[in-house]
Amino acid sequence: MKFLFVHGWAGFSLAEWCLREAVARNCREPVGFRGIELQPGDMEDQDYFFQVFALFRPDFIGFSCFDWNTGYYLEMAAGARALEPGCKIVLGGPQINSTRQCDEILGTRDAIDFIIRGESEHSLPLLLDGSSSHESLDQIGGLSYRSNDRIVHQPVDRDASWSREKIFHWNNRELSELLGQLSVVSYETIRGCRYKCSYCQYPFHNVDMLDLDMVIDELTYLCEMSIPHIRICDAHFGGTQARAKSILRKLAKLKHRSSFKIYVDLTQIDEEYLKLVEDARAEITSIGIQTTHPGSLKLIKRPRLHRLDKAIAMVLDKFPETPADLIVGLPGDSFETVRRSFLDVLDLGFSRANVFRLAAFPGTPLTDDLQNLMKGAVLCGSGSQVILSEHFPRDVSSRLGRLIAAFEIALALSEVRHRLGAVQSVGKLLDHLTGLDGEGLLELHDLVFRLPPGSLLKSWPWIGEIIASLAGWSSQHDEALITDLLRQQYHKSIRLNLTRLLSVEKDSVEHYDCVVYEFRNGGIVYWDVGNRGFQINPQPDVVEKIRHRKTWFINSGCLRNKSDKVARL
Repeated sequence: MKFLFVHGWAGFSLAEWCLREAVARNCREPVGFRGIELQPGDMEDQDYFFQVFALFRPDFIGFSCFDWNTGYYLEMAAGARALEPGCKIVLGGPQINSTRQCDEILGTRDAIDFIIRGESEHSLPLLLDGSSSHESLDQIGGLSYRSNDRIVHQPVDRDASWSREKIFHWNNRELSELLGQLSVVSYETIRGCRYKCSYCQYPFHNVDMLDLDMVIDELTYLCEMSIPHIRICDAHFGGTQARAKSILRKLAKLKHRSSFKIYVDLTQIDEEYLKLVEDARAEITSIGIQTTHPGSLKLIKRPRLHRLDKAIAMVLDKFPETPADLIVGLPGDSFETVRRSFLDVLDLGFSRANVFRLAAFPGTPLTDDLQNLMKGAVLCGSGSQVILSEHFPRDVSSRLGRLIAAFEIALALSEVRHRLGAVQSVGKLLDHLTGLDGEGLLELHDLVFRLPPGSLLKSWPWIGEIIASLAGWSSQHDEALITDLLRQQYHKSIRLNLTRLLSVEKDSVEHYDCVVYEFRNGGIVYWDVGNRGFQINPQPDVVEKIRHRKTWFINSGCLRNKSDKVARL
């Protein structure tokens, strides 16, 4: 028996290695298992898939489906079936859990033999064993298939627990060779989520935790492999506060160069926890606010996490760049409730946010009752994103796009918000930005977030004209604005791995090592691009070093002078 697993994760698929372990441990007969990455639209991947298919000659192909690749994988499955009619094809994955979707696929796609709803670690070994021995399929939980001209859906075993043996270790030679080529690896210490939000796949699973000693051993191995970035996918890192602290404490003791991304549980936050996060070289991926509107939270069955304001303040004090996650277009939402959520997030002190449109993934409770929850017809686009709904018709969606852009800019202006707080509400800043001309708002957004830092540094007068028209603006706000924008560009330069800034003139190209902004009172903001430093009023020895480096100098009146002054200090 040979099984070919097809996935869309660039570089590394945690699902592949979990399935490898489950198949090796639970199948009665040995199974030759091979994994392959196949990205939609990538012709090289497509050619390689058919090459592997021809040479490996699998008895089974399994496609790991997400909403964005299911259509493409169905086409690849049809091609494989045409080439080898005897090869069985099974679909699985987190976004193919709906019996309605299974009815559609199995009713119209002859190439698909089986669909596994729920977790494949339990069902796939049983399917492979049953297929080889011609056993009945009616005992395989979550399996959908054709039988006597009808489609059968076996119920998902809700009580099945998840566990596995050790995967990440030095004796796993094939995995070790792969990891040596990677910069990012995913890992999980638990599976499931305590919350049962209706838009998410997690309601179909309890919270199961891997053996703590095994987790620590595997993470130690990954650190010894010097994996640059390890992304831990737990909905609640570690599962409990005690387990989370134990893992962090061990990581803090290791002399490793890896960085970790984790999702913390706000109910577990205390000073010791955050100190351990820092000592372990970990970062908090984001805080899932989603919305602060009580009506929407009730409809999606989600707790009011924004009420944990003390824990959020502690996180942001230690890790100020931690973003909030927000979803727009939820049931019960409106333009005004979205605006209110944005203001609440600004008031909580966030300086970054990830804003997502609601995605109605197949098989979730929300999608199964979508029209009722949304009070009318819904138009979904690519990736199941809700584009239009009763509360977000075409005209409101246009305003919403402006609001989101304005909100993201306002988030970046943390010092400006602080200075304005004594004079007027942050809401006026948000409304001011929202009211800008659409193209001007888009250009400002691109300058702050998308274009190279040098583009923004040459646009101070134009930015000043836009922002400084806000009522109550003063020269002190100019200083706050430039400080905020320079800090934003500093973080952008780190993400882009820049070592110098580029300025393109009419007939030449200039490169700069540093950026310096002088306050009217003599203070300075110092941004060292190459050495990734950002300081306000640095020590005299730092200032002395600036004199010997190519520096982009911004004077205190640059928002008014219509031109920047560039000099070598």
